[in-house]
Amino acid sequence: MELSVIIPCFNAGCALQKCAGSLIAAAIAGETQLIFVDDASTDDSVEKLCAMTREVKNVTILRQRTRRGVSAGRNAGCAAATGEFIAFCDADDFVEPDFFRKLVEKIRQDNADAAVCGFFRESGNAAIRHETAPASSGKEFIARQMPSMEFNSCWNKLYRREIIRTCSISFDETAVTAEDLLFNVRYFLSARKIAVVDEALYHYVGNPFSATAKETKEKARSSVAAARKIDLLLKDDAFFDDARQRLLTDALMTTLRADGFSVSETREILARLPEKFWRDARFGALKQSVLHLAAYAPCFARFLVRCRKK
Repeated sequence: MELSVIIPCFNAGCALQKCAGSLIAAAIAGETQLIFVDDASTDDSVEKLCAMTREVKNVTILRQRTRRGVSAGRNAGCAAATGEFIAFCDADDFVEPDFFRKLVEKIRQDNADAAVCGFFRESGNAAIRHETAPASSGKEFIARQMPSMEFNSCWNKLYRREIIRTCSISFDETAVTAEDLLFNVRYFLSARKIAVVDEALYHYVGNPFSATAKETKEKARSSVAAARKIDLLLKDDAFFDDARQRLLTDALMTTLRADGFSVSETREILARLPEKFWRDARFGALKQSVLHLAAYAPCFARFLVRCRKK
């Protein structure tokens, strides 16, 4: 089998027809394994999947009897995968008809360890196109693009299953956010060469009412925890210093935007960030600090309002 595609699902019945239909249309004939992992859905997701894929070859439907989250679903899919390459898709999203073909052709043509493409971010009637900047190696990819939607997400990429297996790379099942970012950092530290397809082939369908779209206490804590884990992976190589600074700043802003934190809770969360970050934040490059302040001034204002209420 050339390619395994892993699709975690939870109560996605209303979106599955478009998602599954696009994956079936994009599948490389006889060489694509579709693995749907249902996370104890309470709607008709499984019934719809069975009906849609009844006549389709190489489809596996895994069922988790209790809610375990998207990371557990992706890990279960990876364990069941038989393809040389692995791709991921979210159940709300859809792909272009040549998504898999172009990624597989590019990764083979460049003899690369991963292939990356651009994507469309769908929101209502609008679609914003995101491109991925070229990067010659996994290390350069991390340094130039982390954190960003182009880097963080796993659904616009093609991975080699052998690297995932031999390097024991998996999704952190304790994380409620940034699980794919942590997965990608671990993977791209082991990736020798990156191939970039200069086209937008994936459609990310944003849902402003979803749990992942809200800044919550749980998400803030998870974001800081992921940032610390990544910082430990990268801290001994000065090549990643700018990327680490951007990542830790992003974790800080997630905390400041989160609803429901008391001032003491906010201080406690921020204290988990490495001491070096605070030195860099206070005395680092002035230009970068000004840009961050301009971008996130509303977050600081919101934080100050909470402080004054106390």
